[in-house]
Amino acid sequence: LATEKSTFGLTSAKLAATVRKKLTAIQQHVNNPQLERALAAVNSVKLKLNNREELEAAAAVVGESAYEFAETQDGTRLSAIDPIVPPPNAYRHQSQR
Repeated sequence: LATEKSTFGLTSAKLAATVRKKLTAIQQHVNNPQLERALAAVNSVKLKLNNREELEAAAAVVGESAYEFAETQDGTRLSAIDPIVPPPNAYRHQSQR
């Protein structure tokens, strides 16, 4: 976690903001309870220096929500996001099938 302004901290904050936007867009399509809980935790904290306790608490909620999502979802309720999922050739690391 960042305690002073640096390239790493700024890059991490930008990445977190980008992921938050993408997850918000997904949630608008699927209305998933685990994703809703994770986004509520993320949106409750500010990405700023010396905010370790709040960020770690939010990260714990996100982690718990992710595990619950993995345990309870089989993908059948996620078809609403098919149009916004990039095609396989858009990913850098592709399996060698």
